[in-house]
Order: sequence, then structure tokens, then C-alpha cells
Amino acid sequence: MPAAGGLIIAHGRRYFRDPWSVFDLLAVTIALVPAAEGFAVLRTLRVLRALRLISAVPRLRAVVEALLSAIPGISSIFALLLLIFYVAAVMATKLFGAAGPEWFGSVARSFFTLFQIMTLEGWADIARSLMVTEPWAWLFFVPFILIVTFTVLKWAA
Repeated sequence: MPAAGGLIIAHGRRYFRDPWSVFDLLAVTIALVPAAEGFAVLRTLRVLRALRLISAVPRLRAVVEALLSAIPGISSIFALLLLIFYVAAVMATKLFGAAGPEWFGSVARSFFTLFQIMTLEGWADIARSLMVTEPWAWLFFVPFILIVTFTVLKWAA
């Protein structure tokens, strides 16, 4: 803390106008708090001090500004994906809850399973095991994968 204390004395009130200086002060202060369990996790925030490079490198700043300007579009795609997932999770719970309760026994399980299916991780195994009792199950999974994939591709475009 002596370094931060020296900077506060040297810069005066201007020190608190710079958000990075305030962040550094908070990170160092949290690091000096005795090792209580709640504060021990907050010490990892000191790693975020590396984010100061964003303001130092102009090209990196341009990339971050572009990412920040894309947030409204990303949030609308995220909202659309959330809506698609919710509708599909309710449908999957009703359609496959009895046949595959470990995957579709509740809406929460359906959300997780549908996310797994969206990533194409083991979706064929899930579909094949359900098709033993529900031979038309592929009619749900294939359109779901196509819709979600094109929605995510729109996000990337």
C-alpha cells in the first residue's frame, strides 16, 4: 500500500478521477485484508490489473471498442436464443420427459441437454436412445440443431 499511498499524495484528488487508479487501489486494499474466506476469492481480482494494457495499446483499444459496440446486437441474438431454448425445453420436457428423464425430466435438465445438443456433443447418442421408444424423436432434434446453428451463425456474422 505504500506505493498507492505515495501516488495518492503525489496526485491528490486527480488520483480518484482515473478509474484504473481506483481499481488498483481497491485490488491492493482487498489483497491486504486478512485472509478471510470471503475476501480470499476477491484477491484474484488483482489479475484484472492487466486490463490496463487496453488503454496503452491503441489497436487493442480499437478491438475492445468494436466488441463493446457489438453488445446490443449480441444481446438481441442472446435474447432470441433464450426464447428458442425456453420453447424447445418446454416442448422437450413434455415430449421426452417420460422416455428420458435423465435428460428431459425437468425444464432445467432440458435446458442443459439442449445446450449439449446445440454444441453437438453426444447429441446422436441422446437421440438414438430416445428413438428406441420414440422413433420420431429425430423430427425434434434436427430442426432444433438447424435453427440454433443458424441463429448462432447470424450472431457471428
